[in-house]
Amino acid sequence: MSDSNRKFGLKAKLIIAMMVAGILPLVFGMVLSYVRGNESLEEVIGSSFQTLARETASKIDFIIDKEIAKNRQTAFHPDVIDWLKKQNSTFEDMDSARIEADFANADPAWRENAFQSIINNGGTQTLQAFLKEPSHSSESTLAFYVTDAKGMLVASINNYPPFVTR
Repeated sequence: MSDSNRKFGLKAKLIIAMMVAGILPLVFGMVLSYVRGNESLEEVIGSSFQTLARETASKIDFIIDKEIAKNRQTAFHPDVIDWLKKQNSTFEDMDSARIEADFANADPAWRENAFQSIINNGGTQTLQAFLKEPSHSSESTLAFYVTDAKGMLVASINNYPPFVTR
């Protein structure tokens, strides 16, 4: 026999066959483990994200419910309601266009005095007290005011909107 035939004799062929027979199940097992492990990880990670999303949604719902309750508390506060009733009874028989015209034609000092009385009244103090409470809406509120049924400004935390709004 020649040298080239001796290299791949029965002994070499048996060794190669044993290696292939050993490597093939090993590779198959590794691929199967990877696929199953990947599916398991996707399931665990997916359920974790689902739990996180539910928890975040419930916290957001809680915060929104709290803010709605706070706004409702502000709207139904007795001081604000009393100021609205007082304002409505004061200007009950007057037309809002006439009120606006009278206010526009009034002396600037009188207008400033009227506005300062709004800024310093009990309704405004009530609004400012609500803004002093720590909450997300308090931190982001730039304007907070109440108008009566005719659009007259009743209470405001700052120097706007105009005295009569529509």
